[in-house]
Amino acid sequence: MGTIQFSQTAEIDWSSRGGIVIRLVFIPQIGELWRDLTTLLVQLACLLGIAVSISRANKLNRANEIETIELRNRITTFELQAKLQKETAIARTTQMLAHDVRKPFNLFRMTMDRVKSADTPEQMKAILNEAVPEVDRSLASVNGLISDVLNVGAEGQLELKPMRLAPVVDDVVDEVRKLHPKSRLDVKLDVPSELWVQADYTRIPRIFLNILSNAVEAVGAGGHQDAKLWVSARELDSKFVEVRVGNEGSYIAPENLDKLFDLFFTSGKTGGTGLGLAIVKKIVTQHGGTVHCTSERNADFPNGRVEFVFPRPAGKG
Repeated sequence: MGTIQFSQTAEIDWSSRGGIVIRLVFIPQIGELWRDLTTLLVQLACLLGIAVSISRANKLNRANEIETIELRNRITTFELQAKLQKETAIARTTQMLAHDVRKPFNLFRMTMDRVKSADTPEQMKAILNEAVPEVDRSLASVNGLISDVLNVGAEGQLELKPMRLAPVVDDVVDEVRKLHPKSRLDVKLDVPSELWVQADYTRIPRIFLNILSNAVEAVGAGGHQDAKLWVSARELDSKFVEVRVGNEGSYIAPENLDKLFDLFFTSGKTGGTGLGLAIVKKIVTQHGGTVHCTSERNADFPNGRVEFVFPRPAGKG
């Protein structure tokens, strides 16, 4: 803190390192007064040293406080931006849900208006035959959206049972064709009929339906009506089955791959709710698996290529 050196002069020396050196003239004749003065100067040196240390500590603490405040401000700004993005996505999703829920009712109302204006029973029948398939598709779409919304908060116990995977995939592909009648789907299936998995039958179809429907919509958003899709599965060992679901004709940028399974995130298409792939991840995770996505665009795939890969617990019939 401070030191005393005896010399022929008395002075206080402030060193560059913050210490204080006091040089004193020693005159024995002064006696008690000199000792008192010496003690006082030593105490003064200690106090000055303490004051310097406190000042430096206060400056350092102040700098740390400013840095902490700036960091908190940056974190707060980031949190506000994330919250705003999420609220915007929720609002967009709500609008999409409202639009899709209204659609079958609007179709039904327009059909009834046409039926009322028909002159003969034959005309009524023709109008109904024309309208029913589209109404059915709209109802199926709404039912799928409701299932997605319910699955977002679903935490119930899975009922895992051995099941053959091929029939599930076949049924889902048929449903995708019905939901997208204007798209020309080229679907390649490579799922062995003898392949069994452990799964909840009420939820496993949703994985394939959401990925394939999302693929058809993404390909369509790129201006293409021809969608090349595939579903393949193979047994890795006695415990797991690897499933691959993909499409040719869409592309996901690298910076979006990590956000692809986030709730309310959409990319590559208009009108998406941002629920489908989030539900896929949730159901796969509930089954004890993981899911990841790869995408590429090159000379072999000028319009892009996307593939989802996830393992399934194997099961024997």
